[in-house]
Amino acid sequence: MLIGVWEISSKTIDTTGSSEITVEHPIRYYKFEEHGEGKILSFETSTELQDPDDWYFTYVYDKAKSTLVFESWVKKEKTTRIVDELTDKVLTCHSLTNGLLTTFSGKKAE
Repeated sequence: MLIGVWEISSKTIDTTGSSEITVEHPIRYYKFEEHGEGKILSFETSTELQDPDDWYFTYVYDKAKSTLVFESWVKKEKTTRIVDELTDKVLTCHSLTNGLLTTFSGKKAE
């Protein structure tokens, strides 16, 4: 169900201070390929130079644990997201790190 291109919006809620701060992130397109590889597709232009390899990742979806673990190719950083719902058309997940709750809502683009 994960294979394909997903349009994913996300937001982060910071509850570490005395007030709650919400930050909306730009929509990103994630392409999940077979054999656990994928990349972030960028459709927006940026004046900031970026290393194209930063957009590539490997992933492991563990249905039993409801987790999706990403690892970037370049920095080898792993991030884990808890999958709340995954169907052939909808993907929702979240991560909680140091008082920062990030939620991801996606729909299949193709």
